[in-house]
Amino acid sequence: MHWQQLLLKGNDFFEAQQCYQAECYYKSAYSQLEGRWNKDESYESLLMAWICACHNLSTLFEKQGDLEHAIGYLIKAYQQAYFTSQNIRAC
Repeated sequence: MHWQQLLLKGNDFFEAQQCYQAECYYKSAYSQLEGRWNKDESYESLLMAWICACHNLSTLFEKQGDLEHAIGYLIKAYQQAYFTSQNIRAC
């Protein structure tokens, strides 16, 4: 399944309060997207989609009261966005 479909399915499960299923779909999208922006010309949209998956996972874990995992995904997204912006400026 394509990462876009995985995120949409995850959103459906999240809205239905089926957290385990939402987590599985979000993590699948996260895994598909992770690192692809380094290999693809459309890196900006792939990076943004990966950040979206991080945000969705963070929101899901926050809803479940698992703040350690929630903040972990936000930190990953921030660090990658920062790293990417520094590499773009260096060019």
